[in-house]
Amino acid sequence: MKKRNVYLSIGSNVGDKEYNLNLAIEQIEESMGRIVKISNFYSNPAEGFIGDDFLNACLHIESNLSPNNLINSILKIENIFGRKRKVNDVYESRNIDIDIIFIDDMILKTQSLTIPHLRMHTRHFVLIPLCDISKEIFHPLKNKTVNELLLDLPVRLDIIKVNS
Repeated sequence: MKKRNVYLSIGSNVGDKEYNLNLAIEQIEESMGRIVKISNFYSNPAEGFIGDDFLNACLHIESNLSPNNLINSILKIENIFGRKRKVNDVYESRNIDIDIIFIDDMILKTQSLTIPHLRMHTRHFVLIPLCDISKEIFHPLKNKTVNELLLDLPVRLDIIKVNS
């Protein structure tokens, strides 16, 4: 199977958030593929529920895994951290959250996976770190780059880079 460019968003708002992200990055490289680029880490308020601030980042990896194998690897990593995904859309605090944002220019909608990520274009905490990696990644359904998608959103001053 050919190598695909996979873009992931990772986040944590429980415990040692930086440690959680770094450990997840190690697990991703061990089980999913070679890491090409890692964004800066960003602190931002929890959205959709009351909880501690998140630490978020995005990764570009090269992987020869299928979309189903990618999501299965993600679920295994999240399980290592004690996360159990809910069937409903109730947001809550978590040690680690890993989402597939893009796989090349793939468009996919199954019961367990939607690519590109369904809400990524509305989320500063995804778009800002994704722009660190590559501003020119093209959203195949929105017909815009991630930089253009970010510029479409209102400016937020509560998302803060915590490293460089």
